[in-house]
Formats: sequence, C-alpha cells, structure tokens
Amino acid sequence: AEKLQAAMDGSVAAADAAAAQHKALWADIAALKADMAEENLKRAAAEEACVALRVDVQRAEEQTAALLDVAQAAKEEHAAETARLAEEAEATAEAHAAALELLRVAHAANMLQAGDTT
Repeated sequence: AEKLQAAMDGSVAAADAAAAQHKALWADIAALKADMAEENLKRAAAEEACVALRVDVQRAEEQTAALLDVAQAAKEEHAAETARLAEEAEATAEAHAAALELLRVAHAANMLQAGDTT
C-alpha cells in the first residue's frame, strides 16, 4: 500500500510537473504570438513608409521633369528672343547706314547747289 501510495504520489507529482510544463509552453507560445504580431505591425508600418517614400520620389521626379520642361522652354524662348534682337540690331544698323548714305548724298547735293565743289 505504501508503494502504491508512493507511486501515486509520484504520478501526481509527475502530472503536476507536466501540467506546469504544458502551461509554461502555452505561455511561451502566447509570448511568441505577441512578438510575431508586434513584428508584423512593425513590418506593415515599414511597408507603408516605403510606399509613402515611393510616392514622394515619384512626385519629386514628376516635379523635376516639369521644371526641366519649363527650363527648356525658357531656354528656347531666350534663344528665339536673342535671334530676334540680333536681326533687329542688324536691320537697325542697315537702316542707320542707309540714312548716313542719304545724308552724305543730300549734303553733297546741297554743296553742289550752293556752288561749293570742295
């Protein structure tokens, strides 16, 4: 009877130890699940941040392209205006040269009319 009682006590102690171990394992599993959930939240937040950064980069690329288009248009407009001003300056120089020639001819005609042949 004592042996049976000792065996039963040993079995109860072993069962209690197994139950405690089982409980500890479930606590470990719950902790791991909580850690995984936290890591998943962190990963999701990081993925959202990456998406936001991609959107920002895309927007910056679009703005840069628009600025380059504006700069190119301004460069072309400047070149056209410079060419127009050069043509205008050339036409003005030709007009001045023609006016000087007319003045020279008119002066010579006035001198001839006045009888001055010098």
